[in-house]
Amino acid sequence: MPRWPLLASLTGLTLLLLVACQTVPITGRSQLQLLPESEEMRMGLQAYQEILRKSRISHDPALNDLVTRVGRRIAEATGRRDLPWEFKVVVTRILRIEQWLPEAVQYYQASPHRS
Repeated sequence: MPRWPLLASLTGLTLLLLVACQTVPITGRSQLQLLPESEEMRMGLQAYQEILRKSRISHDPALNDLVTRVGRRIAEATGRRDLPWEFKVVVTRILRIEQWLPEAVQYYQASPHRS
C-alpha cells in the first residue's frame, strides 16, 4: 500500500496548523485561529442583534450603570480598545429547578438523607 497519501495528508495538516496559529497580543501565547477575526466579529454582531431583537432590555439606571462599569473594566483589561464594546441588561425570567426537573425536587424533598 503506498504511503504517499498518508504523508501528503500529514504534511497538509502540519502546514494548516502552522498557518492557522497566531500569537495572542495580550498574553503572547499561540492560539489556533480557524476563523478570521472579521468573520468572528460578524457572527458575534449577528448573534447580539438577534438577542436584542428577541429580548426585553432593562431601563433600570442603577443596574445599567453597574453592568456598564463592570463591563468597561473587563473591556479595558482585554486591551482591545479597537472593539465596539456595548453593554445591555437583558430582562429575563429566572427559571427554577422545579420547572425543569420536578422529579429531582420531589426526590430531594422526600429523601431522608438530606440535612
